[in-house]
Amino acid sequence: QEIRRLVFDFSHTVFCDSSGIGMLMGRYKIMHALGGQVQAVHVSENVGRILRMSGVTKLILVEED
Repeated sequence: QEIRRLVFDFSHTVFCDSSGIGMLMGRYKIMHALGGQVQAVHVSENVGRILRMSGVTKLILVEED
């Protein structure tokens, strides 16, 4: 059985830089190629701002708190 959805829980994340964005994008590329999706949940306002500015939210479903 293949994985179709990958969910990242950002409950305890207060900072995200280019390394974190790169990791998310890398997982997105893999999951997209397999027909799956990536989701980020419990994203703080500050981290959400960074994800929006980087364009991640155009590709990955992000649910802010």
